[in-house]
Amino acid sequence: MPLPPELKTARAGMPRTPHTTPAKASLPDAKDVAAAHGGSFLSKYFLVILFGFAVASMVVNSNVAHSVHQLEGSNGNNAMAKRLKDFRVSRSEKAFLKRMEMEEKFAEPTSPGSNVGGAGENQNDGEGGNEDNNASNDHENKENNDDDGQTSNPNKEEEQTSNPKKEEEQTSNPNKEEEQTANPNKEEEQTANPDKATKKPNVDADADAKETTDGYSEQHKIANLNCGAYGGPSDEDAEEMVYWEDIPTDALHMSPFHAEHPERKQQENQQPQHVSQFLTFEPDAGGWNNIRMAMETVLAMAFAMGRTLVLPPHQGMYLIDKGGEHQKNKFSFDHFFHMERISAEHIGLEIISTTEFLERCKKGEIVGDDGKPLTPPGGRTDWDGIPNSEQRPLRDWMREQSGENLLHFDPQKCIVAFPATDTEEDSNELELLPDKIAESDGGFPNYEKYIGKPNPVDAPALERLKEMSADRKALCLYTPELQKKRWLHFPVGMKTNYGDESRLLVHFYAFLFFQDWKQDLWMKRFVRDHVRYIDEIQCAAARVVTKLRERIAARTGQTDKHSTRFDTIHVRRGDFQFKDTRISAKKILIQLKRVLDQNTTLYIATDERDKAFFQPIVEYFADVAFLDDFVASELKQVNTNYFGMIDQLVASRGEVFFGCWFSTFTGYINRLRGYHADDHGMPGYEMGIVNSYYYAMPDRFDHMREFWPIKQQFYAREFPASWRLIDASVGTT
Repeated sequence: MPLPPELKTARAGMPRTPHTTPAKASLPDAKDVAAAHGGSFLSKYFLVILFGFAVASMVVNSNVAHSVHQLEGSNGNNAMAKRLKDFRVSRSEKAFLKRMEMEEKFAEPTSPGSNVGGAGENQNDGEGGNEDNNASNDHENKENNDDDGQTSNPNKEEEQTSNPKKEEEQTSNPNKEEEQTANPNKEEEQTANPDKATKKPNVDADADAKETTDGYSEQHKIANLNCGAYGGPSDEDAEEMVYWEDIPTDALHMSPFHAEHPERKQQENQQPQHVSQFLTFEPDAGGWNNIRMAMETVLAMAFAMGRTLVLPPHQGMYLIDKGGEHQKNKFSFDHFFHMERISAEHIGLEIISTTEFLERCKKGEIVGDDGKPLTPPGGRTDWDGIPNSEQRPLRDWMREQSGENLLHFDPQKCIVAFPATDTEEDSNELELLPDKIAESDGGFPNYEKYIGKPNPVDAPALERLKEMSADRKALCLYTPELQKKRWLHFPVGMKTNYGDESRLLVHFYAFLFFQDWKQDLWMKRFVRDHVRYIDEIQCAAARVVTKLRERIAARTGQTDKHSTRFDTIHVRRGDFQFKDTRISAKKILIQLKRVLDQNTTLYIATDERDKAFFQPIVEYFADVAFLDDFVASELKQVNTNYFGMIDQLVASRGEVFFGCWFSTFTGYINRLRGYHADDHGMPGYEMGIVNSYYYAMPDRFDHMREFWPIKQQFYAREFPASWRLIDASVGTT
């Protein structure tokens, strides 16, 4: 169905209700609620509970935290209740008891969760690491790096705020309350754009949440940013880092290919059975941001396929392995992202560790496509911390035992495509799209056709596929044959069907295509709202930004630090393979002068250890800052392997940002800036424009100042498609 006019232009058309969560009554996860109550519960009480949420949300509206999208009407809720009424999940007795406990809490509805709470501390040599392992122009998979740091205790999840009843204030105007959703076409006021909404910092509502054995709070929602456990900053200061949203109905999404989907075709109309299917993968061999990029792609694919994602063992990662005996330097993705909570908060996604996967194999719970039990390699189930050089037996076993290595899923040659449903009709229609494009006037268009002229986000599938084709004329379909495989695997470094080596050096949104535009936008929201750095990293960055603003206020004589501004740049040097970007500081300064005021404070995120390199820049600007300047005061207890990630977050908050073309470190900063720009309604947000530039490659100086479609060398930059108007489908059916 077409979008309402207001949704075609901006997320400003989406009414958002500010919210906070009571300290002692956190909402249970959607997955646990569905499992605990079964089909009868959902069918009888689902709408009643949602109505209760809405009423409770209005009651606590004056104590708002972050904003949540409010659905218009109840049609979508009725449809969702119908889809989920027969949902079944088998659990252990322990899990069942946990659900019963949550059911008791759920009996008295509370308003949806909040978003802000505190910050964390860090330590080190003060240089933000940057890891970019990027492919070369001819698509050779060479590796480059962006230094990103680690936490002092990566296994410890964020705790709750020290004062969960402290009322949040608005960042831009503490005295102005956010507007209500009585007028769905009017957003809350925004400093940068009066027509857009401002967010209030959120008091964390999870102060009494219990912690699990692995240190994770059972009730800590990803939407909540809890800095109290990490030494600050205040809720108001921490709120600056928040770009994500809490959209309750998004948690109810389930892939049409999920084995337990209520509407999936069943032989003889049988009820869906609990049959786990798995997706395993090998981490990218490059730097952190290449590793993160590939992980996001696999995570999105697992969700789209309805498969359980198996995380790799804890292991050393390139350039984030500093510390030895002094700090943790073997990681899995749950040390950087809330992987456990991502799984818990979504009905349609399960995430487990390699150890759990192998334990289940050992117990005979997982069998191959031939029905035979799978035996772990050498009988071993715990591979955490094993040096990469000694993990060859595990990699070989996964490649040999999986139902299929997805070697034909090559992001440079094809687009992974998902039908809107599991019906033969949708599958056939999707499969024919490339032929229809090829046979149409002009065939597959050049990407330049869409520069400054994006399709509407709800455009027909054929038009959306044209825009993202990027010289790829084939689809890699999730075929019925693949759907039947119990276990699929993504290897790294194996020969592909096209003769090159397998590697997912691509952004998830540049590789996955959804026939249904609403599923496409949902996936982009999922990554924005849930795949964000853990609180310790977010809060450490918030402390640095706070101190930086205080430093600017002291230098300029301003009384309100929140009205201060600073600009940022990421200078990529180190082992970067792209020589065109290795220019002198004097040449960098020439580009900076084109945009920046000399009296600004310039924050430099860099992997360059010799700060003398920046002398021309330091001499020109009134104030120049590095992460080093804040290590002693703000980052003492933080694992130094997190420093690059902290550098990214700080750089993302600059008024103007300069980055390095080809750097995935820069790319992620620009995506974060895109999320913020969309959230705050900054000028040009409808086109995905951000206030960013590139200091090298003169012909690409202002590419971020105009809409550019997805194009080859995907890793070289991030594209507006990942953040532009991605809330437009919220509330549609």
